[in-house]
Amino acid sequence: MPESCPRPEYTVWSAEEYREICDVKRFGERWFADRVFRERLAADPAGCVADYDLRIDAGELRPVWDLELQQQMLQGEIEESELSRPLRNYRRFIADKVRYRNWLRDEACQPAHPRWRAWRKRQMARASGELGASSEQIVFDTACYEISKGCSVGCWFCGVAAPRLGDHFFHTRANARFFRQLLELMLELCGPTSVRAHFLYWASDPMDNPDYEAFCKDFRDIVGGFPQLTTALAHKDLERTRALIEYMNREDFSIHRFSILNLKLLDKIHRFFSPEEMGCVECVTQNSDSGLSKANAGRFRERARKKPTLLRREQSKLVAGDRQPDISEYLGPGTIACLSGFLFNLVERTVKLISPCRANDRWPLGYIVHGEGTYRNVRDLRQLLTGLIDDHMPAEVSETTPVRFRRDLKYQRSGDGFKIWNPHGGANWRGRNGQAAYFGDLGDLIVEGRYAPQEIADRLLDRHGVFPGETFRTFERMFEKGLLDEEPELPPAPVEQLVQLGDGPVPS
Repeated sequence: MPESCPRPEYTVWSAEEYREICDVKRFGERWFADRVFRERLAADPAGCVADYDLRIDAGELRPVWDLELQQQMLQGEIEESELSRPLRNYRRFIADKVRYRNWLRDEACQPAHPRWRAWRKRQMARASGELGASSEQIVFDTACYEISKGCSVGCWFCGVAAPRLGDHFFHTRANARFFRQLLELMLELCGPTSVRAHFLYWASDPMDNPDYEAFCKDFRDIVGGFPQLTTALAHKDLERTRALIEYMNREDFSIHRFSILNLKLLDKIHRFFSPEEMGCVECVTQNSDSGLSKANAGRFRERARKKPTLLRREQSKLVAGDRQPDISEYLGPGTIACLSGFLFNLVERTVKLISPCRANDRWPLGYIVHGEGTYRNVRDLRQLLTGLIDDHMPAEVSETTPVRFRRDLKYQRSGDGFKIWNPHGGANWRGRNGQAAYFGDLGDLIVEGRYAPQEIADRLLDRHGVFPGETFRTFERMFEKGLLDEEPELPPAPVEQLVQLGDGPVPS
């Protein structure tokens, strides 16, 4: 892979076309979030959009809000040429954003380090099997940097169960120098295009930190662009938010996100920002009437265990017509995690190697922690990251470590081999030319989870005369497809603290 890869080309809009696109976008935000608006729109389209000060013709957007026409449009029964110009252009605008997301996922976020790149590809394959179609929306970024410990917002549904805000990594001279050195280290491991997609939050809100803008400028100086912003605090200081968005987009256009927790906040954002100012910002509407389904992870998962109607309500948003939702861990998003790489908390000086998974009792936050550690300075950090890559990103299947299938997969021996599956799909491993018994025994030995590949290969040589090289080639195919379990035996034990954490600067 080259050190950097060019972004895909996007549609160039005239000023009038862009204004129309932004107007359609604003209408869609209101329609998606506001149940009362949806009801009023069906009864009085023209009066409704006038009352909400929307600059659109409701009739031109009827395929968006008329459910019958909406289904016809989604199923391709309405020709693109039959749509109004604003709606056609908005659909092209959305297609550009999807193409950008896919470019991030498939090309830009690939790390330069070869073992990391192969490991990330396996995690993507595993996540696709665990999460189904929702995994297509995950970019599998390679690192993020928390510049605060905890979050001041306290969302009851937080998918990563952010703790209360405790402290900040302030932009002191020493901390700024360390942050720049950290980015330079990540450039070595990831390459410039991958680092360009990194961001400054996780179980935190970046705008809690009063020095967020200063870190963004450091990021731009080292990486060549600003980090993507996701915040639930856009409304807290509207002038600060406007200045930040304007500054970022003046130098480097990107897509940012405002989390909208209730309709009052949506009203406030819509009153303050023009549709054009919000063209680069997605409103992620998290209010109860929104059509967005919350992930069954973190705090939401814990609350839904006690009150199953919460899960039924969110899953009903994914079920068409009058069908009743099937309360199942496999229906709906199972994580909000988007990282197959390193999670840094600069306040605590910790690093975790993580990857997305469907939230479960072992990993309730929706991501696997493959390894973790602490550091004192950049030299420590380099050694720590190298060690995590060496220990948790194997280039091939170990010959001596017991091998097993992923924990979410069911197994059944069949007449010609075996099959493994979950509700999102599966795989059949069939034997040909008299090898049915060989493949059946192979599956039986793997599913026991007690034998190393070399032991399995030796047994199959004795039983069926199949050379170990052929068995190992089968293991490698399973390995690459993400079918074999790479989770740690137990959640990693805390690494011995290297330094006493406090409010002082980070040594370089």
